[in-house]
Amino acid sequence: MSSQQMENAESPERTDRPGSVKGAVALLAAMALGMVGLAGYAVYDGLVHNTDGFMPALGMTLVYAVLAAFFGFAAKGLWEGRNTVSRGMFGALMLAPVGYFLKESGGMEAALAVWTVMILLGVALMSPSTREFVGFNDRSIGTGDE
Repeated sequence: MSSQQMENAESPERTDRPGSVKGAVALLAAMALGMVGLAGYAVYDGLVHNTDGFMPALGMTLVYAVLAAFFGFAAKGLWEGRNTVSRGMFGALMLAPVGYFLKESGGMEAALAVWTVMILLGVALMSPSTREFVGFNDRSIGTGDE
């Protein structure tokens, strides 16, 4: 573990977080809350029988709940200074096909909004200040120095 990561682990209540970390955490947390809202709507939809049945609604609820946990834990880890940059980038890249399907279904404005969030999250996560804060690329992989 690098000295930056040890410092982060010893002081989880750090207040000197860079703006890029705060922005990335805000976007990830907003995405997690959005998934919680979608899970709630899927439960409601399943109970009032607007979908094809209860099982599809249950499946959608479980997917939304898993995605909410994924985004939430990525945001929490990043806020605490743990290296969750790759998880956040995976979450950002998952938005590319969502935007494509929104565009293809006639929702160009929604697609542009999704792609904007994707780009902002990617830039915030890959900024040098975020990578330095979490210790991203502090160790060499595959060189025997682990």
